[in-house]
Amino acid sequence: MRTTRVVWAALGAATLFVVVAGMTQAAPAPVPGQAAKPVEKWEYAEIHYSSRIFRGGEDGLPGGGGRGGRGGGAPGGGAAPAQPVQAAQPALPRLTVRWVTGDGELLASSWEELAAKLKAPEAKPGATTLIAHKLRVLNHLGSQGWEMISTGTGSTTSPWVFKRKVAK
Repeated sequence: MRTTRVVWAALGAATLFVVVAGMTQAAPAPVPGQAAKPVEKWEYAEIHYSSRIFRGGEDGLPGGGGRGGRGGGAPGGGAAPAQPVQAAQPALPRLTVRWVTGDGELLASSWEELAAKLKAPEAKPGATTLIAHKLRVLNHLGSQGWEMISTGTGSTTSPWVFKRKVAK
């Protein structure tokens, strides 16, 4: 009985060896006179875009220091002297757009400025909005062969990734 098990185990191992050896064949040899397929090469780039709202003047919070953003009071522990009330300043967007490639980086404070730095065609007379200038930049990049492959996670600080084939 024991000999039979050993024989079956040896026969099973031999069968497994033959099956595995048949599966692991080397790649076929290249045909003489036929060129190997060239490998595609790509280059990548990113647009980093961020926008935040600030109320003119300083970027810091009003009040400067102390606890809770209040001043430290007058010397000697008294109340701080009354300050004149300033009119509320309108909220202004602070925009930063960076085009980053392996060759360098362009920094702009608007989509219109980035379009000018990239030498994109001039905007048409009715295209004066932020979105129109953003699309102008994207259309120009598309005409240069750049394809957007990722837009990040939805946050305005996530990079937009582009790729294009490298010329031979």
